[in-house]
Amino acid sequence: MNLIQQSDLLLEQAEEYVQTALRYRTQADPKAAISGQTKDHQGLAAHLRIHFLFPQLSDWQTEWLLVLYWQRQALTRLVNTPQRGLPPLLRSRVERSTRQIEHCFMAMVAQIRNLTSAVAMSPVQLALLDREFLRIPFPEPLERGPAPINPTPPDLNPD
Repeated sequence: MNLIQQSDLLLEQAEEYVQTALRYRTQADPKAAISGQTKDHQGLAAHLRIHFLFPQLSDWQTEWLLVLYWQRQALTRLVNTPQRGLPPLLRSRVERSTRQIEHCFMAMVAQIRNLTSAVAMSPVQLALLDREFLRIPFPEPLERGPAPINPTPPDLNPD
C-alpha cells in the first residue's frame, strides 16, 4: 500500500471517528441535533479530526494547525470562486482579501513546518499534513482537446 492509499485510509478512519464522536455528542445534548451543522459542530469536527490524525501534537500545536485549517478553508473558497461577472469594486475586494489571506496562510505554513519539524511524525502523517493542510486545492481545469475532425464522407460513387 503506497503513501497516498495509506493517507486516504487514515482520512477515512478519521472521518468515522469524528462522525461517531459527533453522534455521541448529539445523543448527550439533543439541542445540538436541532441546530444541525452549526459553526460549533464544524469547529468540533475539525478539532477532532486533527487530534485523530496527529495525536502526538501538543494542545498549542493543535490550535495552530486548527487556525491553519480555517485559513486554508477560506483561501480555498476565495480562490475557487468564479470572479467573472462580479462588479469591479467587489472583484477588487475579493482579490485584496485573497492576497491578505494568502500572505497569512504562507506565513502560517512556514511556522507549522518549523513547529512540526521537532515532532516525530510518520511518513503518512507528513503526507497528510502536506496534502490536507499546507496546500490549496485548485479546481481541475476542463480538458478541452482539439476540435473533433469530421472525416469527409467516402465517395459512394466509384466513377
